[in-house]
Parts: sequence; C-alpha cells; structure tokens
Amino acid sequence: KAHSYKASSQKAGYGFDLTMQLAVDYVADKTDDAKLEVKEETHKAKQMLAEGQLDEFAFWDKIKKIWNTFISTLKIYWDKFVNMLREIKEAIVKVFNTGIYAVLNYFELDVDVKVRTTVRLL
Repeated sequence: KAHSYKASSQKAGYGFDLTMQLAVDYVADKTDDAKLEVKEETHKAKQMLAEGQLDEFAFWDKIKKIWNTFISTLKIYWDKFVNMLREIKEAIVKVFNTGIYAVLNYFELDVDVKVRTTVRLL
C-alpha cells in the first residue's frame, strides 16, 4: 500500500512512518559521507607526512582542521534532522487538530464497533 494518506478525499501527504524513515536515512547517508571524507583527508595527510611534505606540527594542524570540519558538518546535519522532526511534529499536530476521522485515516486505522443492546444474565 502507498505510504500516503488522504484528507477530504484529497492526497494530503505521506504517512508518518515513511516521513520519519526519510529523515533518518538522510542523516545516516550524510553522516556516512562525512565519515568517508574524514578518512580520505586523513589518508592524504598521512601520505603528505610520509613524503615529507608536512612536518609533524603541520600534520597535527591538518588533522585538527579535518576533525573540526567533520564536527561542524555533523552539527549541520543534526540541526537539519531536528528541523525535520519539528516539521513532522507540526504535521501530526495539524492532523490531530482536524478531527478523529483524519487521525484514523492518517494512521490507516479502521474502527469497527458492534454493540449488543440486550444484556443476558448468566
């Protein structure tokens, strides 16, 4: 089944689980990219040190710069993730404010209630 929901017979957006998964996947992918870049830059710095293009002090300065860039990048992605979570929360609040039928439709729930109007004594 598609991960979208309808409100008032119109497509209103994607389901909560898909939206959340997209946010988590985005941050995981970007974090993996940042880690790969750190490995590549560190490898280059090690090669430059081994070839004598850098002395030890310049090498450690380069490593600090690589680390600080990595931390800054992670902070940017974390902030984006937090903003995505806020947007998801706002969407959920909006759905809950539209009424119980919209909530049931959003979470793809169907309620079937049967009531017996007679009571039997045992």
